[in-house]
Amino acid sequence: MPRCGNLDAKWPKIDPGTGGLSGTPAASGIGEYQINVRVRVDGKEHVQSFPLEVN
Repeated sequence: MPRCGNLDAKWPKIDPGTGGLSGTPAASGIGEYQINVRVRVDGKEHVQSFPLEVN
């Protein structure tokens, strides 16, 4: 994934109430991303990663 770890992707947002992912990238945002979701529960960190293709 060419954009794996891209810290400049400001467009994806997670709704804290529903957990839904939304956002609209610019045309320059087309490509593959690795989305890393990190949460802390009772002092323990949990990470879930998944690919996202924008076309």
